[in-house]
Amino acid sequence: MQPCDQRWISKSLFRVNQQGKPEMCFDGITQMWYQPPQPPLQCTQPPLLDRYFSRPTILWMPKKLWRVLLSCPDQACNKRELTSAGLYHTRLTVRPSQKQPREGSLPLAPSQEKVLSYQWLTTVFCRDVLSRLDEVKASLTSPYGRVIKVDSTKRFLCKLQGMAAGTASLVTNVGNKHGQILMSVVTAEEGAGLDAMLSGLENRYSDAGTSPPEVLYVDRDCCGPNFVGKKFHKWKEIKVRLDIWHFMRRLASTYTTESHPLYPKFMRQLSGCIFQWCSEDLEVLKGAKEDQLATDGVPSGQPIDWITKKELSLHCRCTTRISEDITDLISELLKVYCGEHGRDLLGTPLLDANKVEEIRKVQQNHVPCILDPPGSQLYVQTGVLKKGGHMLPTYRCARGSTSLESFHLHLNRFIPVNRLAEKVLGNPLDHSFQAPRVYTGELLGVEYLYAQTGRALQTVLEENEEEEERKTEEQPDMDEGFVDDLDDMTIPEARS
Repeated sequence: MQPCDQRWISKSLFRVNQQGKPEMCFDGITQMWYQPPQPPLQCTQPPLLDRYFSRPTILWMPKKLWRVLLSCPDQACNKRELTSAGLYHTRLTVRPSQKQPREGSLPLAPSQEKVLSYQWLTTVFCRDVLSRLDEVKASLTSPYGRVIKVDSTKRFLCKLQGMAAGTASLVTNVGNKHGQILMSVVTAEEGAGLDAMLSGLENRYSDAGTSPPEVLYVDRDCCGPNFVGKKFHKWKEIKVRLDIWHFMRRLASTYTTESHPLYPKFMRQLSGCIFQWCSEDLEVLKGAKEDQLATDGVPSGQPIDWITKKELSLHCRCTTRISEDITDLISELLKVYCGEHGRDLLGTPLLDANKVEEIRKVQQNHVPCILDPPGSQLYVQTGVLKKGGHMLPTYRCARGSTSLESFHLHLNRFIPVNRLAEKVLGNPLDHSFQAPRVYTGELLGVEYLYAQTGRALQTVLEENEEEEERKTEEQPDMDEGFVDDLDDMTIPEARS
Protein backbone atom coordinates (compact mmCIF):
# COMPACT_ATOMS: atom_id res chain seq x y z
CA MET A 1 0.00 0.00 0.00
CA GLN A 2 1.35 3.40 -0.99
CA PRO A 3 2.10 6.00 1.75
CA CYS A 4 -0.50 8.38 0.32
CA ASP A 5 -3.19 5.70 0.86
CA GLN A 6 -1.91 4.81 4.32
CA ARG A 7 -2.40 8.38 5.53
CA TRP A 8 -6.08 8.78 4.64
CA ILE A 9 -6.99 5.21 5.65
CA SER A 10 -5.38 5.76 9.08
CA LYS A 11 -7.68 8.75 9.63
CA SER A 12 -10.82 7.00 8.34
CA LEU A 13 -10.56 3.60 10.06
CA PHE A 14 -8.29 4.10 13.08
CA ARG A 15 -8.14 6.15 16.28
CA VAL A 16 -5.63 6.62 19.11
CA ASN A 17 -6.48 4.85 22.37
CA GLN A 18 -5.67 5.96 25.92
CA GLN A 19 -2.27 4.32 25.73
CA GLY A 20 -1.41 6.45 22.68
CA LYS A 21 -1.51 3.48 20.30
CA PRO A 22 -3.60 3.22 17.13
CA GLU A 23 -6.59 0.88 17.13
CA MET A 24 -9.29 0.19 14.61
CA CYS A 25 -12.51 2.12 15.16
CA PHE A 26 -15.17 -0.58 14.66
CA ASP A 27 -18.05 1.69 15.71
CA GLY A 28 -17.67 3.87 12.64
CA ILE A 29 -17.40 1.05 10.12
CA THR A 30 -20.71 0.96 8.23
CA GLN A 31 -19.61 0.06 4.71
CA MET A 32 -17.15 -2.09 2.77
CA TRP A 33 -15.92 0.45 0.22
CA TYR A 34 -14.13 3.63 1.32
CA GLN A 35 -13.36 6.49 -1.04
CA PRO A 36 -10.34 8.77 -0.49
CA PRO A 37 -11.04 12.46 0.20
CA GLN A 38 -11.38 14.42 -3.02
CA PRO A 39 -9.53 17.71 -3.68
CA PRO A 40 -11.71 20.83 -3.48
CA LEU A 41 -12.87 22.47 -6.70
CA GLN A 42 -11.37 25.79 -5.59
CA CYS A 43 -8.02 25.86 -3.78
CA THR A 44 -6.72 28.83 -1.81
CA GLN A 45 -3.32 27.15 -1.40
CA PRO A 46 -1.36 24.45 -3.23
CA PRO A 47 -3.19 21.13 -2.59
CA LEU A 48 -1.42 18.01 -1.36
CA LEU A 49 -0.47 15.59 -4.09
CA ASP A 50 -1.79 12.68 -2.00
CA ARG A 51 -5.36 13.51 -2.97
CA TYR A 52 -4.59 13.05 -6.66
CA PHE A 53 -2.90 9.67 -6.28
CA SER A 54 -5.03 8.02 -3.58
CA ARG A 55 -7.19 5.02 -4.51
CA PRO A 56 -10.44 3.51 -3.10
CA THR A 57 -10.06 0.59 -0.74
CA ILE A 58 -12.27 -2.31 0.30
CA LEU A 59 -12.39 -3.45 3.94
CA TRP A 60 -12.64 -7.25 4.00
CA MET A 61 -12.76 -8.54 7.59
CA PRO A 62 -15.51 -11.23 7.74
CA LYS A 63 -14.37 -12.71 11.06
CA LYS A 64 -13.90 -9.41 12.91
CA LEU A 65 -16.88 -7.48 11.59
CA TRP A 66 -19.51 -10.07 10.70
CA ARG A 67 -18.59 -12.74 13.26
CA VAL A 68 -18.14 -15.32 10.53
CA LEU A 69 -16.72 -18.56 11.94
CA LEU A 70 -13.80 -19.79 9.81
CA SER A 71 -12.93 -23.42 10.44
CA CYS A 72 -10.11 -25.57 9.13
CA PRO A 73 -11.10 -27.63 6.05
CA ASP A 74 -8.83 -30.50 7.14
CA GLN A 75 -10.94 -33.41 8.43
CA ALA A 76 -8.31 -34.28 11.04
CA CYS A 77 -8.87 -30.90 12.72
CA ASN A 78 -12.55 -31.62 13.43
CA LYS A 79 -13.64 -28.21 12.06
CA ARG A 80 -11.53 -26.41 14.62
CA GLU A 81 -11.87 -22.62 14.40
CA LEU A 82 -8.95 -20.80 12.82
CA THR A 83 -6.89 -18.49 15.03
CA SER A 84 -7.13 -14.77 14.30
CA ALA A 85 -3.78 -13.08 13.78
CA GLY A 86 -4.84 -9.42 13.78
CA LEU A 87 -3.44 -6.68 11.52
CA TYR A 88 0.13 -6.91 10.24
CA HIS A 89 2.24 -5.17 7.60
CA THR A 90 3.35 -8.47 6.07
CA ARG A 91 1.34 -11.23 4.44
CA LEU A 92 -0.18 -13.84 6.81
CA THR A 93 -0.88 -17.52 6.35
CA VAL A 94 -3.87 -18.37 8.55
CA ARG A 95 -3.78 -21.93 9.83
CA PRO A 96 -4.82 -23.78 13.02
CA SER A 97 -2.42 -24.13 15.90
CA GLN A 98 -0.45 -27.37 15.91
CA LYS A 99 -0.61 -27.58 19.71
CA GLN A 100 -3.71 -27.68 21.87
CA PRO A 101 -3.72 -24.59 24.11
CA ARG A 102 -4.02 -25.20 27.80
CA GLU A 103 -7.24 -24.25 29.51
CA GLY A 104 -7.30 -20.56 30.25
CA SER A 105 -4.34 -19.75 27.98
CA LEU A 106 -4.41 -17.68 24.80
CA PRO A 107 -4.35 -19.53 21.47
CA LEU A 108 -1.03 -19.57 19.63
CA ALA A 109 -0.76 -17.05 16.79
CA PRO A 110 0.10 -18.42 13.33
CA SER A 111 3.63 -17.95 12.09
CA GLN A 112 4.27 -15.20 9.57
CA GLU A 113 5.89 -15.93 6.22
CA LYS A 114 8.25 -13.22 5.03
CA VAL A 115 7.40 -11.67 1.66
CA LEU A 116 10.25 -12.07 -0.83
CA SER A 117 11.97 -8.79 -1.65
CA TYR A 118 12.77 -7.62 -5.16
CA GLN A 119 16.50 -7.77 -4.31
CA TRP A 120 16.18 -11.47 -3.55
CA LEU A 121 14.28 -12.12 -6.78
CA THR A 122 16.91 -10.20 -8.75
CA THR A 123 19.67 -12.30 -7.19
CA VAL A 124 17.85 -15.53 -8.06
CA PHE A 125 17.36 -14.32 -11.64
CA CYS A 126 21.07 -13.47 -11.99
CA ARG A 127 22.04 -16.90 -10.67
CA ASP A 128 19.68 -18.51 -13.17
CA VAL A 129 21.32 -16.57 -16.02
CA LEU A 130 24.78 -17.59 -14.79
CA SER A 131 23.72 -21.23 -14.84
CA ARG A 132 22.88 -20.82 -18.55
CA LEU A 133 25.85 -18.60 -19.38
CA ASP A 134 27.18 -20.72 -22.27
CA GLU A 135 23.74 -20.83 -23.86
CA VAL A 136 23.33 -17.06 -23.50
CA LYS A 137 26.74 -16.39 -25.02
CA ALA A 138 25.95 -18.70 -27.93
CA SER A 139 22.75 -16.72 -28.61
CA LEU A 140 24.64 -13.42 -28.54
CA THR A 141 27.36 -14.58 -30.93
CA SER A 142 25.00 -16.09 -33.51
CA PRO A 143 23.46 -13.04 -35.33
CA TYR A 144 24.96 -11.69 -38.57
CA GLY A 145 24.11 -8.91 -41.02
CA ARG A 146 25.08 -7.33 -44.34
CA VAL A 147 24.82 -3.82 -42.87
CA ILE A 148 26.37 -3.44 -39.41
CA LYS A 149 26.86 -0.43 -37.17
CA VAL A 150 29.19 0.33 -34.26
CA ASP A 151 28.45 2.89 -31.58
CA SER A 152 29.98 3.64 -28.17
CA THR A 153 28.50 5.24 -25.08
CA LYS A 154 29.44 6.08 -21.48
CA ARG A 155 25.88 5.81 -20.18
CA PHE A 156 26.28 2.47 -18.41
CA LEU A 157 29.72 2.92 -16.84
CA CYS A 158 28.20 4.06 -13.54
CA LYS A 159 26.88 0.52 -13.08
CA LEU A 160 30.39 -0.92 -12.77
CA GLN A 161 31.26 -1.62 -9.15
CA GLY A 162 34.04 -3.37 -7.28
CA MET A 163 37.41 -3.83 -8.94
CA ALA A 164 35.96 -2.86 -12.35
CA ALA A 165 34.85 0.60 -11.16
CA GLY A 166 36.81 3.40 -12.82
CA THR A 167 38.70 1.12 -15.21
CA ALA A 168 36.34 1.34 -18.20
CA SER A 169 36.20 4.07 -20.81
CA LEU A 170 33.30 3.10 -23.07
CA VAL A 171 30.58 0.55 -23.73
CA THR A 172 30.68 -0.42 -27.42
CA ASN A 173 27.77 -2.12 -29.18
CA VAL A 174 27.58 -3.67 -32.65
CA GLY A 175 24.16 -4.09 -34.31
CA ASN A 176 22.66 -5.01 -37.67
CA LYS A 177 19.81 -3.59 -39.75
CA HIS A 178 17.24 -5.82 -38.01
CA GLY A 179 17.94 -4.26 -34.63
CA GLN A 180 19.79 -7.33 -33.34
CA ILE A 181 22.93 -6.92 -31.24
CA LEU A 182 25.98 -8.73 -32.61
CA MET A 183 28.34 -7.78 -29.80
CA SER A 184 28.46 -5.64 -26.67
CA VAL A 185 31.71 -5.08 -24.80
CA VAL A 186 33.04 -2.86 -22.04
CA THR A 187 36.41 -1.49 -23.12
CA ALA A 188 39.17 0.49 -21.45
CA GLU A 189 39.78 2.52 -24.61
CA GLU A 190 38.32 3.13 -28.05
CA GLY A 191 40.28 2.78 -31.27
CA ALA A 192 43.01 0.22 -30.69
CA GLY A 193 41.07 -1.18 -27.75
CA LEU A 194 38.46 -2.58 -30.16
CA ASP A 195 40.87 -4.53 -32.37
CA ALA A 196 40.17 -7.83 -30.62
CA MET A 197 36.40 -7.33 -30.90
CA LEU A 198 36.58 -6.58 -34.65
CA SER A 199 38.86 -9.56 -35.20
CA GLY A 200 36.35 -11.78 -33.38
CA LEU A 201 33.56 -10.56 -35.68
CA GLU A 202 35.64 -11.40 -38.74
CA ASN A 203 36.29 -14.91 -37.44
CA ARG A 204 32.60 -15.38 -36.64
CA TYR A 205 31.58 -14.67 -40.24
CA SER A 206 34.35 -16.80 -41.75
CA ASP A 207 33.74 -19.77 -39.43
CA ALA A 208 30.03 -19.73 -40.27
CA GLY A 209 30.66 -19.41 -44.02
CA THR A 210 28.60 -16.20 -44.12
CA SER A 211 29.28 -13.43 -46.62
CA PRO A 212 31.04 -10.46 -45.01
CA PRO A 213 29.04 -7.27 -44.42
CA GLU A 214 28.83 -4.69 -47.17
CA VAL A 215 28.54 -1.49 -45.10
CA LEU A 216 29.84 -0.47 -41.67
CA TYR A 217 28.48 2.66 -39.97
CA VAL A 218 30.70 4.17 -37.28
CA ASP A 219 30.60 7.22 -35.02
CA ARG A 220 34.30 8.06 -35.54
CA ASP A 221 37.46 7.05 -37.49
CA CYS A 222 35.57 7.00 -40.79
CA CYS A 223 38.68 8.27 -42.59
CA GLY A 224 42.13 9.70 -41.90
CA PRO A 225 45.12 8.06 -40.19
CA ASN A 226 42.91 6.12 -37.73
CA PHE A 227 40.64 4.75 -40.47
CA VAL A 228 38.75 1.81 -39.00
CA GLY A 229 38.84 -0.04 -42.31
CA LYS A 230 42.55 -0.72 -41.80
CA LYS A 231 41.72 -2.98 -38.86
CA PHE A 232 39.99 -5.56 -41.03
CA HIS A 233 42.20 -8.23 -42.56
CA LYS A 234 39.43 -10.31 -44.13
CA TRP A 235 36.84 -7.65 -44.97
CA LYS A 236 38.79 -5.76 -47.61
CA GLU A 237 35.71 -4.67 -49.59
CA ILE A 238 33.67 -3.30 -46.70
CA LYS A 239 32.43 0.30 -47.12
CA VAL A 240 32.86 2.42 -44.01
CA ARG A 241 30.45 5.30 -43.52
CA LEU A 242 30.04 7.95 -40.81
CA ASP A 243 26.71 7.91 -39.00
CA ILE A 244 24.78 10.95 -40.22
CA TRP A 245 23.31 11.71 -36.78
CA HIS A 246 26.82 12.10 -35.34
CA PHE A 247 27.77 14.25 -38.34
CA MET A 248 24.79 16.53 -37.69
CA ARG A 249 25.64 16.72 -34.00
CA ARG A 250 29.15 17.87 -34.85
CA LEU A 251 27.79 20.72 -36.98
CA ALA A 252 25.30 21.65 -34.25
CA SER A 253 27.97 21.62 -31.53
CA THR A 254 28.32 25.37 -31.89
CA TYR A 255 24.84 26.00 -30.45
CA THR A 256 24.58 28.30 -27.46
CA THR A 257 21.95 26.08 -25.77
CA GLU A 258 20.13 22.91 -26.79
CA SER A 259 16.91 24.29 -25.31
CA HIS A 260 16.89 27.13 -27.84
CA PRO A 261 13.45 27.29 -29.54
CA LEU A 262 15.08 27.26 -33.01
CA TYR A 263 17.18 24.13 -32.35
CA PRO A 264 14.60 21.52 -33.54
CA LYS A 265 13.85 23.54 -36.66
CA PHE A 266 17.57 23.93 -37.42
CA MET A 267 18.15 20.17 -37.10
CA ARG A 268 15.22 19.37 -39.41
CA GLN A 269 16.48 21.79 -42.04
CA LEU A 270 20.01 20.43 -41.64
CA SER A 271 18.61 16.96 -42.35
CA GLY A 272 16.93 18.39 -45.46
CA CYS A 273 20.32 19.61 -46.67
CA ILE A 274 21.61 16.01 -46.58
CA PHE A 275 18.63 13.89 -47.68
CA GLN A 276 16.10 13.99 -50.48
CA TRP A 277 12.89 11.95 -50.58
CA CYS A 278 12.12 9.44 -53.32
CA SER A 279 9.70 11.35 -55.56
CA GLU A 280 7.71 8.23 -56.50
CA ASP A 281 7.13 7.20 -52.88
CA LEU A 282 6.19 10.74 -51.91
CA GLU A 283 3.63 11.08 -54.72
CA VAL A 284 1.99 7.77 -53.80
CA LEU A 285 1.77 8.85 -50.15
CA LYS A 286 0.32 12.24 -51.15
CA GLY A 287 -2.43 10.54 -53.17
CA ALA A 288 -3.28 8.15 -50.37
CA LYS A 289 -3.35 10.98 -47.82
CA GLU A 290 -5.57 13.13 -50.05
CA ASP A 291 -8.12 10.32 -50.44
CA GLN A 292 -8.01 9.63 -46.70
CA LEU A 293 -8.69 13.30 -45.90
CA ALA A 294 -11.56 13.39 -48.39
CA THR A 295 -13.10 10.33 -46.72
CA ASP A 296 -12.80 12.01 -43.31
CA GLY A 297 -14.51 15.15 -44.62
CA VAL A 298 -11.45 17.39 -44.46
CA PRO A 299 -11.58 20.23 -47.05
CA SER A 300 -9.26 19.77 -50.00
CA GLY A 301 -5.93 21.54 -49.74
CA GLN A 302 -2.30 20.64 -49.63
CA PRO A 303 -2.11 16.96 -48.49
CA ILE A 304 1.60 17.35 -47.84
CA ASP A 305 0.77 19.62 -44.89
CA TRP A 306 -1.11 16.75 -43.25
CA ILE A 307 1.62 14.12 -43.71
CA THR A 308 3.27 13.31 -40.39
CA LYS A 309 6.91 12.57 -39.73
CA LYS A 310 6.04 8.99 -38.82
CA GLU A 311 4.21 8.43 -42.13
CA LEU A 312 7.18 9.77 -44.07
CA SER A 313 9.67 7.46 -42.39
CA LEU A 314 7.32 4.48 -42.72
CA HIS A 315 6.23 4.77 -46.37
CA CYS A 316 8.93 6.82 -48.11
CA ARG A 317 12.56 6.09 -48.88
CA CYS A 318 15.19 8.80 -48.98
CA THR A 319 18.71 9.03 -50.33
CA THR A 320 21.63 11.34 -49.67
CA ARG A 321 22.22 14.20 -52.10
CA ILE A 322 25.43 14.50 -54.07
CA SER A 323 28.47 15.78 -52.20
CA GLU A 324 28.55 19.23 -53.82
CA ASP A 325 24.87 19.93 -53.09
CA ILE A 326 25.23 18.90 -49.45
CA THR A 327 28.24 21.19 -48.97
CA ASP A 328 26.53 24.18 -50.58
CA LEU A 329 23.21 23.72 -48.77
CA ILE A 330 24.85 23.33 -45.34
CA SER A 331 27.00 26.43 -45.91
CA GLU A 332 23.92 28.45 -46.86
CA LEU A 333 21.96 27.15 -43.86
CA LEU A 334 24.74 28.02 -41.40
CA LYS A 335 25.02 31.47 -42.94
CA VAL A 336 21.28 32.08 -42.45
CA TYR A 337 21.28 30.93 -38.82
CA CYS A 338 24.32 33.05 -38.00
CA GLY A 339 22.28 36.12 -38.95
CA GLU A 340 19.08 37.65 -37.62
CA HIS A 341 17.01 34.58 -38.54
CA GLY A 342 19.00 32.56 -36.01
CA ARG A 343 17.83 34.54 -32.97
CA ASP A 344 14.82 34.02 -30.73
CA LEU A 345 12.40 36.70 -29.55
CA LEU A 346 14.86 37.80 -26.85
CA GLY A 347 17.68 38.15 -29.36
CA THR A 348 19.60 35.06 -28.17
CA PRO A 349 21.50 33.50 -31.10
CA LEU A 350 21.24 29.78 -31.75
CA LEU A 351 24.81 29.36 -33.06
CA ASP A 352 28.09 30.83 -31.94
CA ALA A 353 29.13 32.67 -35.11
CA ASN A 354 32.80 32.69 -34.05
CA LYS A 355 32.99 28.87 -34.07
CA VAL A 356 30.71 28.01 -36.99
CA GLU A 357 33.20 28.60 -39.79
CA GLU A 358 35.91 26.53 -38.11
CA ILE A 359 33.57 23.59 -37.55
CA ARG A 360 32.22 23.84 -41.09
CA LYS A 361 35.69 23.65 -42.66
CA VAL A 362 36.58 20.56 -40.64
CA GLN A 363 33.31 18.70 -41.17
CA GLN A 364 33.02 19.36 -44.90
CA ASN A 365 35.90 16.89 -45.30
CA HIS A 366 33.58 14.20 -43.94
CA VAL A 367 30.74 14.87 -46.42
CA PRO A 368 31.91 12.01 -48.71
CA CYS A 369 31.85 9.72 -45.65
CA ILE A 370 28.09 10.16 -45.12
CA LEU A 371 26.98 9.44 -48.72
CA ASP A 372 24.97 6.29 -49.34
CA PRO A 373 27.24 3.48 -50.62
CA PRO A 374 26.52 2.89 -54.32
CA GLY A 375 24.80 -0.42 -55.02
CA SER A 376 23.91 -1.14 -51.38
CA GLN A 377 20.30 -1.90 -50.44
CA LEU A 378 19.58 0.19 -47.35
CA TYR A 379 15.80 -0.30 -47.28
CA VAL A 380 13.83 -3.49 -46.64
CA GLN A 381 10.10 -3.73 -47.23
CA THR A 382 8.47 -5.07 -44.06
CA GLY A 383 4.83 -5.15 -45.18
CA VAL A 384 1.93 -3.10 -46.56
CA LEU A 385 -0.55 -0.73 -44.92
CA LYS A 386 -3.92 0.44 -46.25
CA LYS A 387 -4.43 4.21 -46.21
CA GLY A 388 -7.19 6.07 -48.05
CA GLY A 389 -7.98 3.00 -50.15
CA HIS A 390 -4.33 2.69 -51.27
CA MET A 391 -2.01 -0.16 -50.31
CA LEU A 392 1.24 1.50 -49.22
CA PRO A 393 4.47 -0.46 -48.63
CA THR A 394 6.21 -0.03 -45.28
CA TYR A 395 10.00 0.15 -45.06
CA ARG A 396 12.74 -0.31 -42.51
CA CYS A 397 15.93 1.72 -43.02
CA ALA A 398 19.35 0.25 -42.24
CA ARG A 399 21.22 3.56 -42.53
CA GLY A 400 23.16 4.87 -39.55
CA SER A 401 23.50 3.78 -35.95
CA THR A 402 20.46 5.57 -34.51
CA SER A 403 18.94 2.23 -33.46
CA LEU A 404 21.85 1.64 -31.09
CA GLU A 405 21.02 4.88 -29.27
CA SER A 406 17.93 3.12 -27.85
CA PHE A 407 19.52 -0.21 -27.08
CA HIS A 408 16.76 -1.10 -24.62
CA LEU A 409 14.31 -1.62 -27.48
CA HIS A 410 16.25 -4.70 -28.55
CA LEU A 411 16.24 -6.49 -25.20
CA ASN A 412 13.09 -8.39 -26.17
CA ARG A 413 15.05 -10.02 -28.99
CA PHE A 414 17.25 -11.77 -26.44
CA ILE A 415 14.28 -13.79 -25.11
CA PRO A 416 13.95 -17.19 -26.85
CA VAL A 417 10.26 -16.71 -27.76
CA ASN A 418 10.34 -19.14 -30.70
CA ARG A 419 11.73 -22.01 -28.63
CA LEU A 420 9.27 -21.39 -25.78
CA ALA A 421 6.35 -21.36 -28.24
CA GLU A 422 7.45 -24.69 -29.68
CA LYS A 423 7.73 -26.18 -26.19
CA VAL A 424 4.37 -24.90 -24.93
CA LEU A 425 2.25 -24.80 -28.10
CA GLY A 426 4.00 -27.53 -30.07
CA ASN A 427 4.46 -25.15 -33.00
CA PRO A 428 7.14 -22.44 -33.48
CA LEU A 429 6.05 -18.88 -34.15
CA ASP A 430 8.66 -18.42 -36.88
CA HIS A 431 9.43 -21.44 -39.05
CA SER A 432 12.44 -19.66 -40.56
CA PHE A 433 14.08 -19.34 -37.15
CA GLN A 434 17.54 -20.90 -36.86
CA ALA A 435 18.83 -22.10 -33.51
CA PRO A 436 21.98 -20.37 -32.16
CA ARG A 437 25.33 -21.78 -33.17
CA VAL A 438 27.97 -22.98 -30.75
CA TYR A 439 29.56 -20.20 -28.68
CA THR A 440 32.43 -18.72 -30.69
CA GLY A 441 34.58 -17.86 -27.68
CA GLU A 442 34.37 -14.07 -28.23
CA LEU A 443 34.67 -12.02 -25.06
CA LEU A 444 31.49 -10.25 -24.03
CA GLY A 445 30.74 -7.26 -21.81
CA VAL A 446 32.99 -6.95 -18.76
CA GLU A 447 34.98 -10.03 -19.86
CA TYR A 448 36.46 -7.86 -22.61
CA LEU A 449 37.43 -5.16 -20.08
CA TYR A 450 39.10 -7.66 -17.74
CA ALA A 451 41.11 -9.09 -20.62
CA GLN A 452 42.43 -5.58 -21.37
CA THR A 453 43.27 -4.73 -17.77
CA GLY A 454 44.92 -8.10 -17.07
CA ARG A 455 42.54 -9.06 -14.26
CA ALA A 456 40.75 -12.38 -13.93
CA LEU A 457 36.98 -12.51 -13.92
CA GLN A 458 36.23 -14.75 -10.95
CA THR A 459 33.48 -17.34 -11.10
CA VAL A 460 30.46 -16.94 -8.88
CA LEU A 461 30.67 -19.23 -5.83
CA GLU A 462 27.78 -20.45 -3.74
CA GLU A 463 27.43 -18.12 -0.78
CA ASN A 464 25.50 -18.42 2.43
CA GLU A 465 21.88 -17.45 1.79
CA GLU A 466 21.71 -15.12 4.77
CA GLU A 467 24.89 -13.33 3.69
CA GLU A 468 23.58 -13.00 0.14
CA GLU A 469 20.28 -11.64 1.41
CA ARG A 470 22.08 -9.13 3.62
CA LYS A 471 24.08 -7.83 0.66
CA THR A 472 21.04 -7.42 -1.56
CA GLU A 473 19.06 -5.65 1.18
CA GLU A 474 21.81 -3.02 1.44
CA GLN A 475 21.32 -2.00 -2.19
CA PRO A 476 19.44 1.29 -2.63
CA ASP A 477 15.90 1.18 -3.94
CA MET A 478 16.26 3.15 -7.15
CA ASP A 479 14.86 2.93 -10.64
CA GLU A 480 17.51 2.09 -13.20
CA GLY A 481 15.19 1.96 -16.17
CA PHE A 482 16.18 3.14 -19.58
CA VAL A 483 14.95 6.20 -21.39
CA ASP A 484 12.19 5.96 -23.94
CA ASP A 485 12.72 5.85 -27.66
CA LEU A 486 14.73 8.77 -29.00
CA ASP A 487 13.30 11.20 -31.55
CA ASP A 488 15.07 10.64 -34.86
CA MET A 489 16.02 14.12 -36.12
CA THR A 490 17.67 12.68 -39.24
CA ILE A 491 14.21 12.47 -40.88
CA PRO A 492 13.82 15.57 -43.08
CA GLU A 493 10.61 17.49 -43.71
CA ALA A 494 8.33 16.49 -46.57
CA ARG A 495 9.06 19.73 -48.42
CA SER A 496 12.86 19.21 -48.24
